Amino acid sequence: MQSKKAFFILPALVCIAGTGCGGGGGVSSIASRPVSTDVASAILPPNGSGVSAPGCTSESYLPNYSKSIMLYRWNKFPLHVYFANSGVVIKNDGSRVDLAPVALEGLNEWVNSTGGGIAYEVTADPALANMTVHFKPLSASPTEKDFLGVEQSSIFVDGTMKSADIQLSVWSGMSAENVDAFQETSAHEFGHGLGLNGHSEDSRDVMFTVHLINTMKPLSDRDVNSMKTAYCNSFGRGVSKSASGPVTIVTNY
Repeated sequence: MQSKKAFFILPALVCIAGTGCGGGGGVSSIASRPVSTDVASAILPPNGSGVSAPGCTSESYLPNYSKSIMLYRWNKFPLHVYFANSGVVIKNDGSRVDLAPVALEGLNEWVNSTGGGIAYEVTADPALANMTVHFKPLSASPTEKDFLGVEQSSIFVDGTMKSADIQLSVWSGMSAENVDAFQETSAHEFGHGLGLNGHSEDSRDVMFTVHLINTMKPLSDRDVNSMKTAYCNSFGRGVSKSASGPVTIVTNY
């Protein structure tokens, strides 16, 4: 069977010190690992618009930030999402909360905003996973040394996604506000896992570079339109749900 090379990209969400990150407050910032010019030129069209799917341009869905980031896409839905470990933590009021459903609500924001164009199923079989989610327990509330979220994608050179691995940090003593904001962190990382490689420069967007870990905000029109740009007309006409594609060779990049 034909093989295609793939490479990894790694966006991350980290906590800034000195801003009350512990407990229920704080500001978090996101830092992306850049993709080399050679690889980028093999994926993006000559105009550098960031549009990776044929059939529309960066102006088709406005407003958006597609020109500021690199766009990738899955070639079929539904995606299979696998949770590698438990997301149960003890809140600051002593109650238990399972953060897996909260994380899925972040993914559901993308599903709902695209009218079901993005679709997924939770699987208990890691061999079937397109997206794998890991909960990373922190020993205490986050500091500047901690990642709140990390997403690593394997991408074919034609700009389609092979796999996505998402790590979400959790900690005992999370407040109700922290749990609510965890949905936004999840939506952000799932945004990367769905193909948005980069960050918005507008604080109203979920894919913005920084956000408060005790404040929840929904996807903006710019978030949704950037995702629609990545998939172009797919959401209007339906995305292929056919069998999986060719065997891949994955190389770290």
